[in-house]
Amino acid sequence: MSTTLIFVAACGETQKPGDGGPAGYNAYQCPAPVGEIVREDCSQLGLNYDGVSASGSLDVGGVVGASGEYKQQAIRAADTLIQVLKDQRVALCHGFNTCKMTVAEYRQDQRRIDDTFAFVATITERLKSMSGDEVQAVLRQLNDIRTSGTLAGRASGEPLPQLPPPSNPAVDRALPARGDPSAANAWRPGMYMMQAVGRVAAMAHQVEQKTTLGFDRDHACVLGAFVKTRSIQSMWQTFNGGVKYALIGGGEDNAIDVDIGIADENGRVLVSDTADDANPVVEFTPPASGRYEIRLSLADSKASGSFVAMALMQDGGYAIPANRLLQSFSSAIRYGSKLSEQVQPGLVFHGGGDWAFFGTVLEPNQSSTFSGIDVAGTPTVALAAGDDSSLNLDLEVRDGSSDRVVVVDKDKDAVPNTVIQPGNYKVLVQNPSSNGATMVTLLLLDVAQ
Repeated sequence: MSTTLIFVAACGETQKPGDGGPAGYNAYQCPAPVGEIVREDCSQLGLNYDGVSASGSLDVGGVVGASGEYKQQAIRAADTLIQVLKDQRVALCHGFNTCKMTVAEYRQDQRRIDDTFAFVATITERLKSMSGDEVQAVLRQLNDIRTSGTLAGRASGEPLPQLPPPSNPAVDRALPARGDPSAANAWRPGMYMMQAVGRVAAMAHQVEQKTTLGFDRDHACVLGAFVKTRSIQSMWQTFNGGVKYALIGGGEDNAIDVDIGIADENGRVLVSDTADDANPVVEFTPPASGRYEIRLSLADSKASGSFVAMALMQDGGYAIPANRLLQSFSSAIRYGSKLSEQVQPGLVFHGGGDWAFFGTVLEPNQSSTFSGIDVAGTPTVALAAGDDSSLNLDLEVRDGSSDRVVVVDKDKDAVPNTVIQPGNYKVLVQNPSSNGATMVTLLLLDVAQ
């Protein structure tokens, strides 16, 4: 695992004995039953929390009335909780370095604290756009976490508390109401994928704040899929030689161990993070421009499979706030859940070894093409949605071999969607108009079997 990214130490990584560690923190033999450990730099862990605050990233001074007051209370509660988490994380590190717990115990508490921090970071990114009722729900969650000793007091395996559902996005093409209006919030595939994306967004936000890295300008910068346990989701990507990249992974609550590796065209693994956690981070500077294979694997899960996500960042990339990524993905999930209500027995994320969603940054009049999409058996629904700056998005599906246009949706709306029949395709997403660069999410959904 790479140790040059500042955030790596904050995402819960404990290097395995024999792997080496940061300078001055090598293997140490503790008395039984702890055994050999690799000590961590506790002062560096504390620095990773410095400068992270809700009050520093949000300005709600112009919001008046009860909603503004609730937001101010939530900001104060979030800042207090962030300081508590910092103190807990540093104390846990000192306890580990002085042999007061086993590696397994340390990793368990470490992930609970880091999950809490990711949860709080995700909440604060979405706080400004929330309604008064949603903010009150968030305030109750923050206070409950604090008074119960934060998520570090959870029972083993207990899931994170659910984020309040995002406000309904504005869509030009209204769908007929069907069933319980709250059913969209309970669409389980979207809920699980949101857990993975939320963790990746929070980690990417920290890396963005502390380094010169931003979201990849040349490719899809966020991807996700449902991966079976002990299986690998891979893709080939062209990287520029000498440019620094970072790949950040994350899984839903059931994911126990998610790994990332990068291999050359000969199959030789050049860099990887195979630590026993669900938050892999690797830094990669290609020795030469060319095609490299990215491998995202689910080494262990509480279930037969889990939703996993990955962010690609590069030196000098786009500085996209985490809340804009979540706006785009939440909008796509909301619309996908509504479409799922219209299909029996519902829609699930695209499988068959393909990626199920792609996130990309599009400037006005810019497009992005995603190739190698295989549809087998039942048709697949493709839909796109952007963040709040999106005004109009278009979809175009082309045959994977002949490049013939098969189907398009160029209506003037911000959530284009179309049905793709079985075959091999490439899907083009275009941003004909927006208020500047916009984060766009493309979802691929199959009819549930």
